[in-house]
Amino acid sequence: MPAINIERAIRKGSGNEKGNSSSIEVINHEGYEPGGMTILLEAITENRNRTAAELRMTVNKHGGNLGENGCLTYPFEHRTEVHLQPPYPIEKQELAEAMLIEAIADLEASSIKVER
Repeated sequence: MPAINIERAIRKGSGNEKGNSSSIEVINHEGYEPGGMTILLEAITENRNRTAAELRMTVNKHGGNLGENGCLTYPFEHRTEVHLQPPYPIEKQELAEAMLIEAIADLEASSIKVER
């Protein structure tokens, strides 16, 4: 890859690209996984439309569906985050364990008694 392309990518990623109208933004999507469990997805992207299409395709491919924004978030409050590291795809069991570990840590930090 030419050095100029690498330098341009670095400038674009740091927001220093002149005439760069794109910006990094956080978007939220809501839906249901195949078993009916509610999922709230938060993505960081520079292209809202492409990310929405990719998320919708991935969720649909695995039997879930995405709803309209705001259809599921009203009864929830943001409590914790799970950051996934490569390699992808992650197994459902690994994802469930990561979410459970984070949820327990969050509950313990908020002084709620957790029995194991």
